[in-house]
Amino acid sequence: MESFAAISGPPDPENVSETADRIYQFRSHLKARQEHTCLADGKYRAEVYLNGQQVGESVTSLQAGPFAPSSFSDLNLAICSPADWHSVQPSPPAALDLVRSNLAPGGQRGAMLFTYYNPQLESDETTEERFMRKSASYLLGETTPASPPETACAAYPKEPGVRYARYRHGNTAVLAKSWIADNGFAYVGLVFDHAVQADPVEEPSFTARMFENCNALVSITNMY
Repeated sequence: MESFAAISGPPDPENVSETADRIYQFRSHLKARQEHTCLADGKYRAEVYLNGQQVGESVTSLQAGPFAPSSFSDLNLAICSPADWHSVQPSPPAALDLVRSNLAPGGQRGAMLFTYYNPQLESDETTEERFMRKSASYLLGETTPASPPETACAAYPKEPGVRYARYRHGNTAVLAKSWIADNGFAYVGLVFDHAVQADPVEEPSFTARMFENCNALVSITNMY
């Protein structure tokens, strides 16, 4: 007998996203659980119903490795990152409002989470891009946008209202996401890798690291 993890109920028809090749609803497991847990490895099944009758199902296996949650109530942000990453509080310059980090052993990879006051309540894509560049500049000193941004984590459904970008400087690559919440605060999540070769496709460990990096980036969400 197989057992399947239960993670969600019926979809909300008022909150469905559609792209050229998929129709989906984005839900954060990390945000949905009061205890802020990460999705565990295992088998998951999606069932499709039409007028109360099941018309299809699909089973998939998740093998992401051990991920652990970290939550920061002062930032109103949480992340699922590899279990061996640890939380630190960097000393930001005065120009930054709130920032926290999750770092891998040795500090070559990690995530940085930022919360910015946005008193003008700006909420357009230009504003989101400005906050992402500000955050990436804190990490890199100088940023070079990499295009198109969708190719980095293309297999992951995009969250409505969230803007994505990639940045590169030397051997450091950064995946970024930004959004403006209803409360007017601006939020930015970065996942960085300081050990990317000039042609990362030729690097044997790059695919595994990118998989972890994308999982961490996509998981970043508000706590409430």
